[in-house]
Amino acid sequence: MRKKLRTFFTIIAMIASVAIVLAVFSSVDSTKKLIEKQMQESEGNATYVLESKNNAMSSVYLSKVRQVKAVSDAFASLYVYTQFTIPNLSELNETNNRIRITGLSSIDNSMRKLVAKYGDINQSGAIIPEVAAKLWKVKLGDKIWFDTPTGRKEIAISAIVANGGFFESPSNWEAAQGKRWRIVIPLSTLQSWYQLENIVSEIRVKTTETGEKIESELKTVTQDNSIVLRPVVLDAKQTNQVDAIYQILYLIGGLITLISGFIVFNTFYMSIGERKKEFAIMKALGYIPYQIVKSILIEVCLLSFIGLLVGIPIGLQLAEVLKKLLFTSFKATYNVPTELQFAILMAILIGIATPILAACFPMIQASRVSIIFMMKSAMGPQIGSKQRWRSYVGFLLILLSFFAKMFFGVFLFIGTMFFFPNILKVICKAFAKINHKMWGFGGFVASQSISRHINRTANSSFILSIGIICTIFVTSAIETGSQYAKDIIQTTSGGDMNVKLDKIVTDSDVKTIQEWNGVKSVAIYKEEKVTWKTQKGQQRQFPVISVNEDWAKQYPLFRSQEYSNEKLLYKLSQPYTVLLGQRSFEEWGGKIGDKIMINTPKGEQSFEVVGVVDTSFILKYKGYLAFALDSHFQDEFGMKDAKNILLTYNNPSHERSIKEEMLKNFGGQINELTTVNSDLDRMKQSLSSTPFHALLLLVILISGIGIVNTLMMNVMERTREIGIMRSIGFTNTQTTKMILSEGLMIGITGVISGILIGFITIYLYTKTINLNINPVIPWSTIAAVSILGIFTSLVAALLPARRAARLPLIESLKYD
Repeated sequence: MRKKLRTFFTIIAMIASVAIVLAVFSSVDSTKKLIEKQMQESEGNATYVLESKNNAMSSVYLSKVRQVKAVSDAFASLYVYTQFTIPNLSELNETNNRIRITGLSSIDNSMRKLVAKYGDINQSGAIIPEVAAKLWKVKLGDKIWFDTPTGRKEIAISAIVANGGFFESPSNWEAAQGKRWRIVIPLSTLQSWYQLENIVSEIRVKTTETGEKIESELKTVTQDNSIVLRPVVLDAKQTNQVDAIYQILYLIGGLITLISGFIVFNTFYMSIGERKKEFAIMKALGYIPYQIVKSILIEVCLLSFIGLLVGIPIGLQLAEVLKKLLFTSFKATYNVPTELQFAILMAILIGIATPILAACFPMIQASRVSIIFMMKSAMGPQIGSKQRWRSYVGFLLILLSFFAKMFFGVFLFIGTMFFFPNILKVICKAFAKINHKMWGFGGFVASQSISRHINRTANSSFILSIGIICTIFVTSAIETGSQYAKDIIQTTSGGDMNVKLDKIVTDSDVKTIQEWNGVKSVAIYKEEKVTWKTQKGQQRQFPVISVNEDWAKQYPLFRSQEYSNEKLLYKLSQPYTVLLGQRSFEEWGGKIGDKIMINTPKGEQSFEVVGVVDTSFILKYKGYLAFALDSHFQDEFGMKDAKNILLTYNNPSHERSIKEEMLKNFGGQINELTTVNSDLDRMKQSLSSTPFHALLLLVILISGIGIVNTLMMNVMERTREIGIMRSIGFTNTQTTKMILSEGLMIGITGVISGILIGFITIYLYTKTINLNINPVIPWSTIAAVSILGIFTSLVAALLPARRAARLPLIESLKYD
C-alpha cells in the first residue's frame, strides 16, 4: 500500500469496526449477565422454593429438607412488612417509609452470599443496601426504629452491601412512594419481635438433581396442603424486554462493519487498478495467479493486524462507556464485570474476515490481469452494459421489498446499493444548475468527474445514506414504540391505581376504600406465578392474573386487534382457557386454539389459548403474562383469596389524596403501588435512545472516511488532468471548489436518498409488524442528520481539495 494517506484512512475505518464490534458484543453480554445475576440474586440461587400460602410455616421443615439426599443446601426466610423511622431524617414520612424486613436462618450461606462493602455481615445487626445508606444519611452503628406488636424496637446497622437483586430498593425518595425498602436482620431477632418463634415464610432449596423424584421427596417431607413446592425458573423475559435493544445494537455494529468493508473494498479496488501494469509484469516474469493473490492477501492481513492491535484497546474502553450508558438507561442498581471473552473473539473474527472478504474481488481482478495489459491504458470507462444490468436488478429488488414481508430489509438494502448510481446521476442532474451557480466552472467539472467515476462515488454516498436511513428508522421505532406504549398504558391499565398488598384483601378493606373521598369504584384481583412449557418443551415462568368479567368490560385489562373485549371474555368463560400477552404468546410458539401446559396445584394441566392480547397491566411484566377468568381461578390455580386492589377516581385531581390515604391505611403492607401516571413516567425513562444515537452518530462520521478515500482516489487518478487544467488557467481556488463540489454532491445524494429510503423502511417495517399504529416521523432527527451528513461530506472533502490544489504543476503534467 504505497498511498500512505489512503492507507491511513482505511486503517482508521478498520479500527472503528473492531472497536465498535467489541463494544457492542461486550455490552450485550454484560447486560445479559446483569439480568441473570439479578434473577439469581432474587431467587437465592435456588432450585426449588417451599412457600406457605398463608406466609407462615414451621422452621422444623428446614432441618428435614436438609436431610434429603439430593439437597446440597437450604435456608429459610421470614418476611415482615412494616414501616420504619430514623431520627432527624426530614425526607422520611408515612408515604415513603415502607420496608420489607427479611430474617435469614443463615446470613452466610452458599446460596445467598452477602458481601459487605462496609462492616461485618456476621455481626448481630441490620444489613442495608448502599443506596438506602446514602438516602437515609446513616453509617455503621446508626440505629433504625420499627413499630412491632411487641413494642417499639431498634437495631443498629452492622453492614452495608451493594445495591440490587435481593436488596433492590428505591433509588430516590420519589420512587420510595411506590416501592418498599429492603433490609436483612437475623431470623431469631425478627421472630422474637413479632412473636413468630419457629415460623418462617419460605424455604429455598438447592439440589444436585431435578425432576419428579426429588420433587416427590420434598413434598413428602412437608406433607402440608398449605405448603406449595415451586421449581425456580430463571426466565429473563418476566421483567425485561431487551431483545429489541440487542437487535438495534447488533444492527449498528453490522452497519459499521459493512461501512468498513466498503472502504477496504474501494481502497484495494483502486490500488489494484493503479498496479495492473505491475501485476502484468509480475506475470511476465513467471508469477502465477496464486502468488499474486498471496502478495495482496499479505497486505490485507497486515492492515487487519494493525486494526486489531489498535482497535481492541479502544474497544475495551468503548465497551465500558456503552455498558454504563445501557445500565443507566435500565436504572441498574448495581454493577457486573464487563464481559469480554466472546466480544474479543468476535472482534478478532470480524477484524480479520471483513477485510479479507472485502478484498476478495480486487484480488481476483489482480490475478486475472493479462500480460497484454502492459500495452494498454490502466483505466477505462465504467458505464456499459454491466451498469445497465446493475440498475435493472437493483430496481427489481427494491420492488420485491414491498412484497417480501420477512426479508424486506435485505431486498431493499441490496436493491438500493445496485440502483444507487442512477440515484446519484438523477440528483446530480437536478442540482447541476445550483452546483454551477454555487461553485462556478469547478462545479461543472465536478459533475463530469462524478459521471466518469459513478460506481465508486455512488458507493461512498450509499454508505452515508445507510447511516442516515438507520438513524431515522431507529429514532422512528423508538418514538413510535413510546407512542404505542403510552396508548396501551392509557387503555389497558384496568383502572387508575393498582395496589399489591402482602395481606389478604377483606370485604371490610374494600368498603373502607370505597368510602374515601374521590374513589369511584374498587375491585380486587388475584395473581399467581406459575411455570409452563413452550412448544419446544422449555420451562418458563409468568404470572397468571384473574379477570373480573364485569370490571374488565368497564375498565379493560387488555385489548386485541382481532376480537372485541366482550368476545375475548366470552371465550375466557370456558374452563381451562387463558389469554396470553403478546410477549408470552411469542415465547410460547403456538397458535390460538392450541394447548399450553401449565403447572398448577393439581399438577401439569393443559389450557386452551383462546387469544393473544396487548396489555400494560402491571407494567413491569411488559405483556409477559396470562389472564384467566376469576370464577375459575380457585379451581384451576388453587388461589382463593386476593391480595391486589384496582380502583378508579372520580377525577384525576383526587390521585394524590387517594394515594396518601392508601399509604396511611395500608402502609407497611403495600408491596407495590402504581398509577397510570407513574407507569407513563416509567415508560419514558425506559425508552432512552442515547446509546443508540451515540453509535449512529459514529456510523455517519465513519462514512466520512469513505468519502475522503473516494475523493482522494479521484484526485490521484486525475492528477494529470488537474495539471493540464491548471496549466491553461485553472486556479487553486477553482480546483478546491471542484473537489468540494464533488463532496457536497455526495453528501446531498446521501441525505436525500437516506431520507426517502428511511421513509420506505419505516413504512415497510410498520406493515411487517402488523400493528394498527401510525409511525412517528422524527422530523427533528431528520433535520439534524441532514445537516450532519452534508457537514461530514464537506469536511471530508477538505483534505482531498487541499491536496489537489497543492499538486506541483510540473509533476502533475508528467504523471502517468
